[in-house]
Amino acid sequence: MTNRVEADFECRCHGDLLRVSIWRDHPEDPPEIYLSAWQCRSARSSSWRQRLRHIWRILRCGQPYLDDMILSHKDALRLARFLDDHLREP
Repeated sequence: MTNRVEADFECRCHGDLLRVSIWRDHPEDPPEIYLSAWQCRSARSSSWRQRLRHIWRILRCGQPYLDDMILSHKDALRLARFLDDHLREP
């Protein structure tokens, strides 16, 4: 039986999303953590600077980047609590 929990954390630019998934296949197993970054670009959500940076990266490298994530203080604390709550020893 797999015990799985997930939480999403939005970047302050409102263009990216970090999904944290934590699961255990068995209660005695250590937890596994999976981090995935999603791009959620839209014309309304990003500043011109962010849009131009995104376009320049695509032109230079051929793909959009996901090399940074800026969390608000509130979301950083929420991420810390989420990890602390779900990574405790059973």
